[in-house]
Amino acid sequence: PPQGGMPSAMPSPSRPLLALHTAVLLFGIAGLFGKWVTADPIVIVFARTAVATLAFLLILRVRREPVALPMGKDWAWLPLTGIVLALHWVAFFWAIQVSTVAVALLAYATAPVFAALLEPLAFRERFSLGALAAGAITLAGIALIVPRWSLADATAEGVAWGVLSGVTFAVLSLLNRAL
Repeated sequence: PPQGGMPSAMPSPSRPLLALHTAVLLFGIAGLFGKWVTADPIVIVFARTAVATLAFLLILRVRREPVALPMGKDWAWLPLTGIVLALHWVAFFWAIQVSTVAVALLAYATAPVFAALLEPLAFRERFSLGALAAGAITLAGIALIVPRWSLADATAEGVAWGVLSGVTFAVLSLLNRAL
């Protein structure tokens, strides 16, 4: 034990697992919410953003933390990141509405593939053969869920919108890394 005789507090192994399950639950609820609400995806995204902003400001106020605004050149990036995030959410909710929550989530799960493909280009890094192989396998798996390659098919349209959601999320992740 450390000085004083009290054992140090060990992090509970269940805490990260609980956080992971909570994140999955919240993400899944967002998908179900998008299926249950019949409003246009743009309206859903606007309402979701408004509620999240108010909740965030309330949390900051309760914790008595200041609102930190970007400084200098970061202001120029703010509209771009906002547009990319909005495109991500609109594409995600559109994928859900035209197909199923499962199709949209599976297609959106391509985000890490696109991040792995775009990151070396954006940051002048080497491509990872493992990441490229995993990306090829992931995209092949997504292709397998499409019964008919026609945008008239709900699954194909859902995959297209879901992959767009994944691409825009990957771009947002890279923008956040750059900033």
